[in-house]
Amino acid sequence: MSLAVVGNPNITRRDIPSKVTGQLVFTYDINPATLGLANDQMLYMGMVRCPYPNAIVKKIDTSAAEAAGYVVLTEADFAEYNLMYVGSGQPHAPISNTVLYPGQVVAAVAAPTTDEVEDAISLITVEYDVQPFVLDVQDALAPNAPQLFPAGNLPPGAVNPENGMFTAATLRIAWGDADSAIASADVVVGGLNSPIELNTAVIQQAEMEPWCDVAMWSGSLPTVPGPTTPTSPESTTPSAPMGTGLTVYDTTEAPFLGQATLAGYFNIPLNSVRVIGSGIQGVGASGFAGMTMGNKLGNAEHVIITAMMALKSGAAVKYGPTRNDHLAITSQRFSERAYLTFAATSSGMLTAIKGVVYENSGAWAGANGSDTISDILNMYNVANMDISLIPVNTNTHHYSGAFRNVGESQGHFFLERMADMTAQKLNMDPAQFRLMNLHGATVDTQFDPQSGYRYSGYEGYQAFQAAMNQFGWSSLWKGWGKPSSTNGSVYYGVGFSAHNGQKGLPIPGSNVKITVLSNGGVFINSGRTENGAGSDTAIPIMGAESLGLTSLDNFNPAMYPGAGYLHADTALTTNDSIQGGSTSTRSSGISIVLACEALKEQWAPAIAAALGVPANTTLIFANNTIYPEGNPSNFKTFTEAAALLTPANGFELGSVTGSGSLLFNTPANTTYRVGGGKFVMVAVDVETAEVRVISAVVGMDIGRVIFAKGAESQVQGGFTQGIGEGLFEEFWNDPTTGRNTNYNFHDFRMATQMDAPDSITPVWVEYVDPVGPFGAKGIGENCSMCVSAAIANAVSNALGNYPFTTTPITKADIVTAIQWMKDKGMLPAQP
Repeated sequence: MSLAVVGNPNITRRDIPSKVTGQLVFTYDINPATLGLANDQMLYMGMVRCPYPNAIVKKIDTSAAEAAGYVVLTEADFAEYNLMYVGSGQPHAPISNTVLYPGQVVAAVAAPTTDEVEDAISLITVEYDVQPFVLDVQDALAPNAPQLFPAGNLPPGAVNPENGMFTAATLRIAWGDADSAIASADVVVGGLNSPIELNTAVIQQAEMEPWCDVAMWSGSLPTVPGPTTPTSPESTTPSAPMGTGLTVYDTTEAPFLGQATLAGYFNIPLNSVRVIGSGIQGVGASGFAGMTMGNKLGNAEHVIITAMMALKSGAAVKYGPTRNDHLAITSQRFSERAYLTFAATSSGMLTAIKGVVYENSGAWAGANGSDTISDILNMYNVANMDISLIPVNTNTHHYSGAFRNVGESQGHFFLERMADMTAQKLNMDPAQFRLMNLHGATVDTQFDPQSGYRYSGYEGYQAFQAAMNQFGWSSLWKGWGKPSSTNGSVYYGVGFSAHNGQKGLPIPGSNVKITVLSNGGVFINSGRTENGAGSDTAIPIMGAESLGLTSLDNFNPAMYPGAGYLHADTALTTNDSIQGGSTSTRSSGISIVLACEALKEQWAPAIAAALGVPANTTLIFANNTIYPEGNPSNFKTFTEAAALLTPANGFELGSVTGSGSLLFNTPANTTYRVGGGKFVMVAVDVETAEVRVISAVVGMDIGRVIFAKGAESQVQGGFTQGIGEGLFEEFWNDPTTGRNTNYNFHDFRMATQMDAPDSITPVWVEYVDPVGPFGAKGIGENCSMCVSAAIANAVSNALGNYPFTTTPITKADIVTAIQWMKDKGMLPAQP
């Protein structure tokens, strides 16, 4: 099939002009003038946060703040509520006197200006009864451990936000006889009584724009201006009068979930709540951009707190948290500790994996490590498996939420460090060891070994091989205990990680509408948010391809008034499910293809009549023209066909609209995986202990590439994020006080452009996945999956195969490894 815009390398992001010119309005930028309010109609909110990890509020004195004219919220203003993905089954008030993590909110205060917020916070005094705390997962399971909840420290389970399915907290999956296989194996790494311990850290996404909310209720407040233009095919009338409900601007990946949460909490009709997420100014959207990331998927307490403050104060309220607040009160990616044993034959075939994974779920649980277990099960062909997952509540952080590769980066770190150790013990080339054992190498092995469900499509093995060859692995790897090369004090190492992850599945409930206007413009209506990944370009690309267009010009409102893309507004857009889990391309893509087919079915009779052919003639939409199948010389241009959309032809609105919904009528008993491999070269200076990633080749199994430039930038950004995970990022809790010590950008270190490799080369292995628009899968989470493991293996190669078992690999770890090399005589004596 010849494609014009899908995969076209010349198509650029539609939001670039508004970003580089500063026209793009982020939620954080909203002010009274933005909403047509007077300055005295908006208040600014701040939080009073407890520094202790476990405490009871004995007394809170708000009188000084209230006497100064500030509005204050405490626990007394709130009822308990079960916030989905936050606590999962354990209701709690958004502001509580029972503190379970450092930074928890115990009061909120609103002031007329941002400058006064800190002053208002300082006027509130709190007296605490500090309680014993627990930070370590295994300590939390001890008989005498402090108990976060009456039922203990094991969370009840969690809803996976990517598919809406409930997963039991503690689980064990086993087949074969792992104990016997390990006991009789030729080679064992670890042992039945001495497994290898591996650890990952608690980290935060720390995205560019912090979580932000603006809430306004009924009364004398004016209606929020409708985000569409008069020429838009969408009505500018909200689903409920704004004078009778709640409007919230929210940096969220799930505006409709937020709408349901707010309506449920305040016990008001669903259509009395309007949630406006992200949009791109100037291309037919609302003009507000949320810059969402995974930790903005769930509905945490601050959304309700902001709305409650607006209700109590009678004003619009904006909560733009400080960076310290943002890092403290949003979700974190959980840390995990694994105890693993690998067994293999002398020829290099894996025979058994056994282990247990402990997840630090934080105070309120949330997302769990089921993806970690899923990846361990699917990565390699193993006849004997015994793996357990034990999530545990601790006082370390708020709750475990979605994060790029939630659970999967941890699982791949565990797997790929163990795989390298096993290959080393076998004295095998680690790449050849992977190629012998990777699951999914053939059609016969492309299924989930637990459920037996077939992969919808999978070429992870081929993507791994392609990246390995592009990287030049066979010439760069010199053998165990040998760096790839040296240059004075700089030792170069090479390493990689294979991956097989559960990302990019189609999500039921995705709905998209597409409209063709009589002037030839095209308008998309989708409730999906734009989180910076480029979906506002990728989705129009699929719409354009379905309509036979050769560019995205028809979506440009400057060229075609009324054209564009409206998204993430519960009063005006379709419910296009959530933005997360690399689902957008697949879910919205399937929906928009269905919407285009519905549109063309309505439009076809008028076009056929104009072409002088029977109404039931099959029409081909291609190359900006529409013609009868087999007769391309008898055609109408797209613009000419659009001009037929008149009331005289039965199109009363001067347009035609098609709707498409993904109702999960995809193949039964099918699972969705992405695979490939990340190959990296690092440079380690054994005198300064500095580490730098020099180059990377990324093999990607994503079906067909939809937005080529966007896919390349996704790889570059995702890989750089993985560098931070592998070398820098971790939250620190003081073991004596339990307090967090680095809720700031100075101490919570992240990778910057200065840390990015000189080259990050994507290698696409393209094919048509049968359950995807134009054969596409998903890409976002695939890009950073297993980067930390690849870096760890490369650094180990540079430093004599030092057995790193913890991520991030800090400078202190490098110093320890260098001393280890010196003790073994692996470094030349200093002059």
